[in-house]
Order: sequence, then structure tokens, then C-alpha cells
Amino acid sequence: MTKLVIEGLTKSFRDTLVLRGIDLTVEPGMLTAILGASGTGKTTLLRVIAGFEPADQGTVSLDGTVVDDGKRRLPPERRHIGYVPQDGALFPHLNVRANAAFSLPRRERRGPRADEILDLVGLAGLGHRFPHQLSGGQQQRVAIARALASRPGLVLLDEPFASLDAALRTTVRADVLSVLRSTGTTAILVTHDQDEALSAADYVAVMRDGLVTQADAPREIYECPADPWTATFVGTANLLPGQPAGDGTVRTVLGCHRLQRAPGRPGPPALSPAGLTVLIRPEQIRLIPPRPGASAALVSAARYYGHDALVTVRPEEPGGFGPGEAGLDGVLHVRITGSDVPAPGDRVGLEVHSPVMAWPAVPHPGRT
Repeated sequence: MTKLVIEGLTKSFRDTLVLRGIDLTVEPGMLTAILGASGTGKTTLLRVIAGFEPADQGTVSLDGTVVDDGKRRLPPERRHIGYVPQDGALFPHLNVRANAAFSLPRRERRGPRADEILDLVGLAGLGHRFPHQLSGGQQQRVAIARALASRPGLVLLDEPFASLDAALRTTVRADVLSVLRSTGTTAILVTHDQDEALSAADYVAVMRDGLVTQADAPREIYECPADPWTATFVGTANLLPGQPAGDGTVRTVLGCHRLQRAPGRPGPPALSPAGLTVLIRPEQIRLIPPRPGASAALVSAARYYGHDALVTVRPEEPGGFGPGEAGLDGVLHVRITGSDVPAPGDRVGLEVHSPVMAWPAVPHPGRT
């Protein structure tokens, strides 16, 4: 198990600054997801960690040893890191066993380790086959086996499940993560899939424009995002304008709500001239029968998924929010369970049943 520490890491390609001062610590034995949209620098970060690209500034340390400080760097083959690219990059002219053994020293490639690791990833008995004779999921398992064969202290996975269909992706991901946990290997998973990051990782680092905007446990990332952008990136978010109502509460068009205290935040958010931006997740809202004094809305749409449904409603009292604040064109999203799903045009009541997050609002251009 390896501990990775990155401090002040920057990386440019010609005049384009890709990494703008990354700080990140990955604890031994943990699976950390690097979550971000395309073009945020995720793969570049992985390649600098692996040693394929040099850092411009900052440091990369493995177990307290600096392997890159922007001036000198340890070559990739001496970092004891396994790397799994998105497409697997198997050698088509080598069979499965030879592919799995490729990361081993030449003298060990005919030994038992390749068969052991193929058995571990669920490919026992397939060592004689060639990559074109395998399914996409099996090919990714071979790539994982090759990365783990030399018992690396750290494994880097660059969106390894992105090319698989949804059902296969879930199965292969679960199996691969089980192998990583059983070996106690420290791992970094790069992904743009929010569900994958939150469900699979012990720790999530959210990247935006070459920076880590927040790094924390998945639950903290989802329930206590650092800012409105992160809130919308890691899940469906209703963002409403609000005003402090005293005694740790905030008022929105949906009523008065208790404020959730984020870790490290000593008190409620400071009030700005524009008031507050309030986050209410879809599952925090209940649909109730319309009644006097309760917020009312009309159902615009309902999408049924079997295990739950996402209902889109338009409050009868808009409360001053508009496009980009509480969803598109002033609508709210409500997640419900069960089969009793309202139909478009139904009138419903809305009730928020748990504490909410809030930040000082940023004034809109031209708004006072």
C-alpha cells in the first residue's frame, strides 16, 4: 500500500495551462475517484503521477519520497505504479497469459504469478486465448491483471469502464473493485461519471479547470458540496434564492428550512447583497396533498425508473427564481419512491423534510 501526496502541481502544454496547482493526498489502501468533466485535466494528472509526463512545478511524493519536483523525476518503471488506460491497450499478438505477465520481470513471466492474477480477476482457464477472442469486459479484466501482476503499491485507472455498456460496466466495475480491495492496493480511478465516483470510491476529488475544488468522502461531497457548481455537478440539484430567517434557518419559496452546517464551517453562511443560494436535493422534497399554508405546484413531467421516479414541478409562487437558479425555467425536481407517480397537470403540495445547504449568492448582472 502506497501513500500519494501531491502539492502545488502545475502542468502546461505550450501556452495551455492544464493543471493549475493541484493539492491532493491519497491515503494507503484507499480507492480515490478523480471526478471531472472532459478537459479538466484528469488524465494529465494521472500521467504526471505515473511519470509519463513531467511536472512543471510542485511535487509528487510516494511514501514520503519525492518522485517529481518539476526539476528531477523518477522514471515510470521505478515508481512501482500500475496503469490501466481507457481502452486496455492489450497486445493483440500475445495471448491472455502473456499480456497479464508482461509487467513482470522477464525471468518471472513463466512462473505462477500470471495464472494467480488471472484467477483473481475471474479469468482462470482463459490464458491461452487472444484479446480478440474475449468480450470487452474480459479484455478490461486482463488489463487489470497486467497492472496488478507486479504487485504495485499504486494502481491508476483512466476511465477503464467507459467503453462498456451499462449492465456490463456495473458488473465489471464491482468485480475489479473487489479485487483491488482484496489486495489492499491503493488506487485512483479517473471518471466523469458521478454515480460511479460516489458509489465506488472511498474518497472523491472533484476537478474543475485544472484544480481540485473539493476532496472528501462521497457522502460529504454530495450532502455538503463546496459551492453551487459542485452541487450541480455531483447530482441533480434544486438551487433556490433564499434569505436568512434567524436562528439557523433560511426562507425560500418552499418555506422555512433548517440550515445544515458543513464540516469546517463555524456558522451559517454570510449574507450577501443578493441573499443566499440554497441547495435542496430532489429527495429532500416530499409530495403531499395540497393544503392551506403549504407550497403548491403543478406537475410538469414525471419519469418512472421502477425503483423511483423523478417528478418535475412548477411552483405556483415562483419566489423570484428564474432560469439557472432552480432548474430550467423555474422548475423543481422531486425524487419519490413507490408506484404512485403523479401525472402531468396534477396539483401537489411540496414539503422539505431535512436541513439544507446555502451559500452567499452571486448577484446576477443587472439585478439589484
